[in-house]
Amino acid sequence: MRIAALADIHGNLGALEALVEDLERTRPDIVVNLGDCLSGPLQPRGLALFVSCPTLRLVRCG
Repeated sequence: MRIAALADIHGNLGALEALVEDLERTRPDIVVNLGDCLSGPLQPRGLALFVSCPTLRLVRCG
């Protein structure tokens, strides 16, 4: 199983686009969000990219 983890994007659209390109290339089985991805000045396109990932799983701790 291939697992990708992401964290601390803080609404950086350029970083999110690069991440999506990498995920499309590497095709992980699951993507785990470790937090702080949507805080900050995330643009609508960034949110659409983020939520369109079919293997994304959100885990809430604490």
